[in-house]
Amino acid sequence: MQPPSGTPGSRSLAVPAGRLDDAFTGREPLLRELDRVVGAPPGDCRNLVLCGLGGCGKTTVAIAAARTAARNGVEAWWVSAATRAELHDGMRQVAVRLGAGDAELTRAWSGMDSATDLLWRMLGRHPRPWLLVVDNADDPELLAAEGGAFADGTGWLRPVAAGAGTVLVTSRHRNPLAWGAWWRLRTVGPLTRPEATRVLMRVAGPGAGTAADAAALADRLGRMPLALRLAGAQLAAAVGAPWPDAVTTFDAYGQQLAAGGWQQLLEPEGAGMAEADRAPRRIVSRTWELSLDHLARQGMPEARELLRLLSFFAEAPVPYALLTPSVLGAPAGVLPGLDGTRLWRLLKALADLHLIDIPENGPRSGSAPPGNSAGSAAAGSGAEHAADAGNRGSDEAPDGDGAEVLRDAVRLHPLVRAASRLQSEAMTRRAAYLEAATDLLAAATQGESHVSPEDPARWPLWQAITPHAQHLLHETGAHAAGSARAVAQAVRVAVATGRALRARGLYGQAEDTFAAALETGRRVLGEGHDATLTAHHEVAAMHHARGRLAEAAAGFRDLVRHRSAALGRDHPQTLLGRHMLAYVRHDQGRLTEAEAEYRAVLRTRTRVLGETDPLTLATRYRVARVLDDLGRPAEAETEYAAVLALRTEVFGAAHPRTLIVRRELARLHHDRGRPDLAGPEFDEVIVVQRQVLGNTHRDTLLSRSCRARLWQTQGRTARAAAEFREVLRDLTTVMGEDHPYTATARRYLAEALDEPTGPPETGGGVPD
Repeated sequence: MQPPSGTPGSRSLAVPAGRLDDAFTGREPLLRELDRVVGAPPGDCRNLVLCGLGGCGKTTVAIAAARTAARNGVEAWWVSAATRAELHDGMRQVAVRLGAGDAELTRAWSGMDSATDLLWRMLGRHPRPWLLVVDNADDPELLAAEGGAFADGTGWLRPVAAGAGTVLVTSRHRNPLAWGAWWRLRTVGPLTRPEATRVLMRVAGPGAGTAADAAALADRLGRMPLALRLAGAQLAAAVGAPWPDAVTTFDAYGQQLAAGGWQQLLEPEGAGMAEADRAPRRIVSRTWELSLDHLARQGMPEARELLRLLSFFAEAPVPYALLTPSVLGAPAGVLPGLDGTRLWRLLKALADLHLIDIPENGPRSGSAPPGNSAGSAAAGSGAEHAADAGNRGSDEAPDGDGAEVLRDAVRLHPLVRAASRLQSEAMTRRAAYLEAATDLLAAATQGESHVSPEDPARWPLWQAITPHAQHLLHETGAHAAGSARAVAQAVRVAVATGRALRARGLYGQAEDTFAAALETGRRVLGEGHDATLTAHHEVAAMHHARGRLAEAAAGFRDLVRHRSAALGRDHPQTLLGRHMLAYVRHDQGRLTEAEAEYRAVLRTRTRVLGETDPLTLATRYRVARVLDDLGRPAEAETEYAAVLALRTEVFGAAHPRTLIVRRELARLHHDRGRPDLAGPEFDEVIVVQRQVLGNTHRDTLLSRSCRARLWQTQGRTARAAAEFREVLRDLTTVMGEDHPYTATARRYLAEALDEPTGPPETGGGVPD
């Protein structure tokens, strides 16, 4: 679950005002209309779309309108719809800002309730005037409710029929039928000739030529704001250049542009594209080619290759964590010999010419600048504890090194990205660029332990990587576009991002990611490939996390069979599946079988991995748990104490896994008649879990349930019943009506109320 705004990992809803520079001019009639709409009385049309070609300045107009609204006391939120992940995360942050509670958010964003309904209930109750800007909504159906059409008005965006709100959307999609009658469409076209002339002269600076020369060049550039900015920036950068052929004037630039020399952009997947849509791409392509030629003359020929590579990532910010110079500059890399200093110079040069955007003051504290390893989570086989992470999801996250990752990133204008990616030479080398991109993904995710995707301190990094992992999984797997190695890397990283999504409580997105990884692996790599089996493991683990024990058992049996045949029964990867199969049997109540298999796995893991390895400790904890359930408390207490000491040493006292063992020891103290030891321990554990995981996290709820059991035995029945009611409500939200933990909480409440309970549940071991 994503932390709320203001905590590490949250996406900012702030209007990106830094992108509104002094070159902005014109659009006064449109801005006046937007101001009137935002301030109009309820009942008027409050849904507007700024539509137009890429590069026409839709986003800039929206920024200007939002800034004016904010100055007038309107609460403005900015959400990107460039990718599904950005849209869902952004809308969740809006719900947080509107005051949605933990339980409501968990239930809505896990798919148990409607997230879109929750958002619009909160918007309808908001007392202040508000403006919701949804940028880059080029696919309206991405905003639709599941199974419906966007124009139905039941999805993420709906008619603003009452209250004091306004929705403003930017989109390249201009078909009124797709939007529906409740939207007011306004086209953002080219600037007027005087406006375009002023932009060129302001950006290029003095000395580039007369107003007449600027006007002539502006006409040639189609008076598109993006093309004007690119051309003006290149002319400004060329002032004082010592080369005789340097392009320093409007007239010289126009001659170069007219001379062409670059192959026309052809979009293979868009052969039916209208000429009106092709023209802007051609203009931008020619414009940035002149800028790249300028950089080549300045001794930076690699800038062209770097820009093309960036264009093969998803249409989302590319975090510095993905730009590893040692990978880019490897002998077989796309930029041989590149180092961190050179990479930073290239990025700054591209930014100076407005081909990309980077943070103005360089990397912020805690981020990973180009040249340093981001050290993000491993995308390996997926640890068995991942089955438990399906319910991890705090609305609080501790400070960590990834806190600024979401903001420290390279951004490409969608039109620059499309023009770069679809250039004929780039398309010819598509497989090489995709392989380089997956190499960068793999390098950014190989440096940490296998538990990282479940670590709240690392969620900001995984959040930034997720859209790129999902995009590259699709791209490398589509039509054999990537090598087998690239596909394998894409599958592994996608699996790790799925684990992080699941840990944050985004179960639907996690399941979709695991399923896509498994499908791609089976289709391209084969059923027995290690990357495919990694995805297979997580699909089965997701079944387990959601209480679908029969499906989980079948999945892990198949996995163990494949791993055993390929690697042997005692290989670490086989042990991974064997541990999880024992875990499922434990939850099914097959305790004797579970104990035997846990012990067999523990012996081998201790020998191969060592006593303090997190995986060894996970199995040893499960041994303690099954001994507890088998009615052997003295043996269980000895094992719990040993695991607690080792986990405190390995993870620290406040780590979620350490807290689980402390909770279980406290519960055992209670069961063995030591309430004086159990009570204070429960209290301390719950305080830390609330700080680290949040009040409605599954682990916190189970600890609260254990403490309520203690209160019940102490005769504090009313207090216990009240706590059981809250725990049952939240477990139903987090886990679902039919999950074993929910059923156990329901039984505890019935016992506290002295009502019939039904047969006791078996298994349902406390997770690790």
